[in-house]
Amino acid sequence: MRLNQRILKTGLALGALSLGGCIWDLESLLKTEPATPLVGMWREQAAYSCSGQRINSREPFRELVFGDSSFTFTWAPFESYVDYWGTYSYNSESGEVVMSITGGNQIPEVYDLRGNVSFNEDGTLHLEDMFFGFPGVPWNDSTERLDERPCSYVIEEFF
Repeated sequence: MRLNQRILKTGLALGALSLGGCIWDLESLLKTEPATPLVGMWREQAAYSCSGQRINSREPFRELVFGDSSFTFTWAPFESYVDYWGTYSYNSESGEVVMSITGGNQIPEVYDLRGNVSFNEDGTLHLEDMFFGFPGVPWNDSTERLDERPCSYVIEEFF
């Protein structure tokens, strides 16, 4: 269910809402469709290794907020804190998403923010060929660490 549908269902009053470091104008959300279908608040539901095996993330990310052309990313949200932020582009024909970090409080040493998005029937998104990094841990090139690296994620929208 999209964010604007949730607002209609819950009967929230019009005004401004601050979520994940982004200010949402509720009146605009009710009247307009988002610029991309990615707009909203998402969290990690599952992570998969590069070989396609489901893995347990050491620290699943709990907040990925897409605005019209910007994003924020946070492993452990607390009030207005975010780990890093930036801009993104999304090609609806190819499904390619390219994210660029422009700042942050905890930017990982290694990450890959260019991949593909597919939409699942249950409303989740599958982010393929992407890696958001590891939180607060210096990168280690050991084989064990490489095996733990997610290459794709299933994310769910929340509010």
